Amino acid sequence: MADNLLRPGIRAECVISLDEQRNKVDVRNVMVYDSSAEELVISQTSPRLLPSIVGKRIAVTYVDHNVNVRYGVTGKVEKIIKNYRLSSSQTVAAVILTELSLLKEYNIRMSYRVRSSEDSPVILTTNYDEQLEIIDISASGVKFAHKKIREFKKDQVITLLLRLQIKTHEVKARVVRKEQGKGIRDIEFVAVQFLNISKKLEDQLARKVREIERQNRYKQMFI
Repeated sequence: MADNLLRPGIRAECVISLDEQRNKVDVRNVMVYDSSAEELVISQTSPRLLPSIVGKRIAVTYVDHNVNVRYGVTGKVEKIIKNYRLSSSQTVAAVILTELSLLKEYNIRMSYRVRSSEDSPVILTTNYDEQLEIIDISASGVKFAHKKIREFKKDQVITLLLRLQIKTHEVKARVVRKEQGKGIRDIEFVAVQFLNISKKLEDQLARKVREIERQNRYKQMFI
């Protein structure tokens, strides 16, 4: 099973579906409630998993930040429970997975992640009007550099303003990791995962990222 990576209390990501043709992935945050060699119990997702998912296989993944590797297991959705007993005084909605695979390294980055460019600008700022330098970006998250004017903490939920072309979108994001700039004391690199991005905005961002990718490839070939 998932050794201690998927122990109760761990926050993980549930991969509902992969579409390799369109480079898209449906990932939802979950909490691990219980785990054993035969069964994995996770929280109900948001948006909620529907009864039609029962009998299908999904993946539950977790990043081991000690080695910066994502691990995952797959399992069959056995049932969805509305009143799983979490403690003697608390019941919650939960999803039961059975027929679990062995733990293995897992990659859920199906959307392109590219560096931004001057030709296809994507502007990122905080809600304090601090402009951030985008290092790379995908439809599911962004890595940026900033001067250490304020501190970003791991797992902190922050508000970002993402400008695509002429429209600015407010998005919530969770800080996944941060790194000190090598040889640059006042610069920090922060990677975040988008939390509340709409389907429409996700599609727009994916198109923009593919556009940047095409322009970057053209530059490499002809410039």
